[in-house]
Amino acid sequence: MALTNAAISAFNNYTSNNQHDDLIPPSSGGRRRRRSRAAPLVNIENTSPPNNSDRSTQVTANDNFFEYQRTRGFRLSTPRISSCDEVKELEEIHMLDAVTQYLLQLDNEKSISIANQLQTDSIFTIDMWAAVQSGKNAYHEYHVHKESVVSGVYYSNCPDNCAPLILKRPNDNMDKQSANDESYYRDDEEVIIHPKEGQFILFPPWLYHGVPKTNEEHTEQARVSFAFNLNGRIVDPWSITRPLNS
Repeated sequence: MALTNAAISAFNNYTSNNQHDDLIPPSSGGRRRRRSRAAPLVNIENTSPPNNSDRSTQVTANDNFFEYQRTRGFRLSTPRISSCDEVKELEEIHMLDAVTQYLLQLDNEKSISIANQLQTDSIFTIDMWAAVQSGKNAYHEYHVHKESVVSGVYYSNCPDNCAPLILKRPNDNMDKQSANDESYYRDDEEVIIHPKEGQFILFPPWLYHGVPKTNEEHTEQARVSFAFNLNGRIVDPWSITRPLNS
């Protein structure tokens, strides 16, 4: 409950102070570095797939809330989130443990090496931000995280019939440089995940993922999640989770 309350409170404060946030362009400004880990942070790059009749190009309040967090140090961007002990514990303990176990299960030399480094001060950092989606037509564009090693999301509040997470598989000849090309992904191969409260979902950052429009009105409850990336200054971060035959 504390996680959900912190996210909703921060989101409501942000939107109430930005009455025209649908017109706010993504900021190109710098962001504060977290002091809890020594790694330099790497910007996240979102890449949208080709036009799709089921999607809208409208920028949502949650999109702007994400951009606000991204340019201001992720969870450090709002006092309501940064001062919440449960949020700190989620990021610095539970997400770190989940990413470590995920990397160990990949069972390759690079993933095991990174998993071991995460147990000490390293060149890697976990960037986490809150996502709050409510009301009819709430959604999040499909995208990838180009400079990340592992991506994931934790769900703190999931109303009945809330929108799922959809993962789209790329072609076997996936290439980071062509990630915004129509031929990059297989539109007929996707995984639909209906989230549950308390659920962690981790996945390779090169998978297209997004949240489709919901047809339900959620006036009393919002779909609340905390998304995160493991980032670090390494060559070809996608190679850690890339299939051997790609």
